[in-house]
Amino acid sequence: MLTFRNYPSSSSRTTTLIITTYNEQKNRRFLFSDEEEEQEEQEQEQEEQEQEQQEEEKEEEEGAIAMRKMKKVITDKTQYGLRVMVMKANGIDNTLLHPFVQNRLYRVLCWVEPGEEVFCTSLTQGLIFIEWMDEGIIPLENPYDHVFLYVEVIRLMSKVDPGTSHGRVVVGRAKIPIPRVPGIEKKGVFNLVRNSEREEPKPEGCIMISMTLETIIILQE
Repeated sequence: MLTFRNYPSSSSRTTTLIITTYNEQKNRRFLFSDEEEEQEEQEQEQEEQEQEQQEEEKEEEEGAIAMRKMKKVITDKTQYGLRVMVMKANGIDNTLLHPFVQNRLYRVLCWVEPGEEVFCTSLTQGLIFIEWMDEGIIPLENPYDHVFLYVEVIRLMSKVDPGTSHGRVVVGRAKIPIPRVPGIEKKGVFNLVRNSEREEPKPEGCIMISMTLETIIILQE
C-alpha cells in the first residue's frame, strides 16, 4: 500500500512516500479485532458477576424470610388431638319397638371429658340405618388423662316421647376406650345402650366409629 505525505509548497521538505505491505495492514486489523473481543469479554464477565451477586442477595433474602417463619413456631411441648369419625349406626329406634316415632332426625355427640369440647355431627334423617361420615378433632392436653370417648345418639324434634318438651331424646349411649398410640387407627362397631325411665338400660342398636390419636403442631404469630 502506498501513502503520500504532502507538505506545503513553502516548506523546503520534499514529499515522503510511505510503503506498507498487505500483511502489516492485516496485522493491524487483527490487533484492533483482538482489543474489541477482549473488551466484550470483560463486559460480559462483569455482567455475569453482577447477575451472580443479585442471585446471592435474593437467596439470602429468601433464607431470612424462612428463618422468620421458623421462629413463629414457639410451641415447646407436644399436644394431641383425638380424630373421631362417626360413620353410621344401625338398629336405632327399631320400628317394632318404637312404632310411634315420627320425626327421625338424628345427631351424634362425642366428648372425652364432661364440660369440655364436644364434637357434634350433622343432623341426618334415617330409618333404623343412619349414615353420617362426619369427622372432627377433639383437643387433648394429655391423652393419658383421658380413658374413654363418650358417645350419645340423639333424636331431635320428638313429639311422642313423654317428658321431652324440648324435643330431644337420647336413643343410644356408648363408652369407648380411646387409643394410646399416636397414628394407629382404632375402628369398630360398638354396641349402644338405651336408657328408659320405665325400664333398666338395655342394648339397642350399634354405631361404627373410628378414632386416631394424632400429634398437633400449633403455629403462632
